[in-house]
Amino acid sequence: MGTSKVVLDLTQTWGYYTSFDSKFDNADKNDQTSAAYQNSGAYIFRPSSPEQKLQEIKPLKARFYNTSVGMEVQIEYEEPWIKTTTRVLTGLPYLEIEYTVGPIPVGDGRGKEIVTRLSSNIDSSGTFYTDSNGREFMERKRNYRPRWDLNVYEPVAGNYYPVNAAIYIEDSSGALAVATDRTQGGSSLLDGSIELMVQRRTLVDDSRGVAEPMNETDGGITPCPPFGNATRLREGVVTLSLTPIHR
Repeated sequence: MGTSKVVLDLTQTWGYYTSFDSKFDNADKNDQTSAAYQNSGAYIFRPSSPEQKLQEIKPLKARFYNTSVGMEVQIEYEEPWIKTTTRVLTGLPYLEIEYTVGPIPVGDGRGKEIVTRLSSNIDSSGTFYTDSNGREFMERKRNYRPRWDLNVYEPVAGNYYPVNAAIYIEDSSGALAVATDRTQGGSSLLDGSIELMVQRRTLVDDSRGVAEPMNETDGGITPCPPFGNATRLREGVVTLSLTPIHR
């Protein structure tokens, strides 16, 4: 029996979506419902504009190292709060991506939703798969719901799904899967791509019950009213993760 090899062109991109903030962003003036002014926050992901493109963060420098287990690539980006290490492991059908993200800067007064996107030559045709609470995989189709006709108002946020264990795309010749080490939001907004939201920091409340922005810091918070002013202390938190990418 012969063997076949699948060549997969794979590119990783880092970037962010700016969080919707009703103080700055233009809601639909003809729509006076609360949904038109819905902020992005702890329970709601919403970019500042419905079709916002990923604000890409460019890589600056890559260092290559040969190790006892394979090749390691360390990459620095134009934003110093993102660093990645990619390991191509000898004899194994997957690679590992280790990343450090944060503190997310908010000096411009805007929240940010940090995303990594993997782009490939897989012809996924708008279809991807996410696990259902760590169990069976569910088929997802971009801008589609199997049980009702969907009116698309949020083409980015409306195509995000919970990824508890893994997300993948495939075609007749190959597949690309990402296994996560924690629950994240994920999607495939472009054919051949997988994107995962790895960190978030917002500056306004989404009015879904928490009554504070999703703005965690490494110094904690002062007492809440009436005993204090609930001020966040020191810098935003840093996220570290190790993600296997299966080819």
